[in-house]
Amino acid sequence: MDKGCSLYDVPFLEYGEHWMKYGALAKPVMQSGSFFEVVQSNITYGQLYGNLWQIENGRIFQIGGLFLFGMIAGRLSLFKNIPHSISLWKKITLWSALLFIPLNVARMVYLDIAQGNKALLMPLDIAIPSICNFLFMGLLVGCFILLWYDKGNGYRFQRLFIPFGKMILTNYITQSIIGITLFYGFGFNLYKSTGATACLFIAIIIFVVLLAASNLWLKKHRQGPLEWIWKKLTWIDFKNKKYDE
Repeated sequence: MDKGCSLYDVPFLEYGEHWMKYGALAKPVMQSGSFFEVVQSNITYGQLYGNLWQIENGRIFQIGGLFLFGMIAGRLSLFKNIPHSISLWKKITLWSALLFIPLNVARMVYLDIAQGNKALLMPLDIAIPSICNFLFMGLLVGCFILLWYDKGNGYRFQRLFIPFGKMILTNYITQSIIGITLFYGFGFNLYKSTGATACLFIAIIIFVVLLAASNLWLKKHRQGPLEWIWKKLTWIDFKNKKYDE
């Protein structure tokens, strides 16, 4: 690609690294900044850091594509226990597993194939991991759905996750607050002393605590607090100043 650009006197534009300069500004603030400094950082160059990374690494298109995938799957009744749905999920699971293996091998060797050629390396560095992640997602979702309908109403270990899912927005925000408190510089500063294994155990503990809290909350309420707020905001009727209960 770079040789072709040179041949026609077109400069090759390197991409994929513009977010790094804003990441360099955000990192020390996350490590040692105060709460208000972190908020200020997130509002300013933190936004450029996160959003440019999503654009330059293809994540923004993946998110949009996954939303469409979920919408189409719902319209095609792929989450219902019907023969057509089960047959299709079997195919998705099988092909996801078969295609994931060679692409994951390619994921481990494409650095040697590119041999430092940025024009070849950067698109491979975005495309191959993204496709591998999508296939792995298809494999996990397919296995979960097939196991669920094999039992009729899901195995017991699957039904354990229902309360957590019903309060997913509340749990997402809560676990973010917990994580910030534990790992950021203005909190317990654990990022300095915890490795991957310790972080995994911390994540499991947080999940178990939130799962237990979700069970207790849903015994007295129909939905989580943030889900309730989101529902009210969704059904606001600005014309009549009323909204459905």
